[in-house]
Amino acid sequence: MLGLGLLVCAAVQRSAAALFSLISNPNDEMRMSLELGLGAWTLHLLDMAGLRWLVRRTAKRVKPGWAYVIWVWLGTSFGFTLMIFGETFLPGIRF
Repeated sequence: MLGLGLLVCAAVQRSAAALFSLISNPNDEMRMSLELGLGAWTLHLLDMAGLRWLVRRTAKRVKPGWAYVIWVWLGTSFGFTLMIFGETFLPGIRF
């Protein structure tokens, strides 16, 4: 179940990154795809297709119930809400 959760999290995050690339600035995948001459969305589509294939394959093996789906939806919604509305309140992380 932990592996399925991590795969779902990665798939949702990559889908959000593609949406943000569409709305505002291109991210690393889009820039790399353009530099390789593959077109702007090729690496995004390959990445999301691969992650969704892994999610489906893992879900068939683990067989999560409806409670898992509801909790994933609630957790994802809470995470996006925190990220969007809480950006000004969260401290800046610098490396």
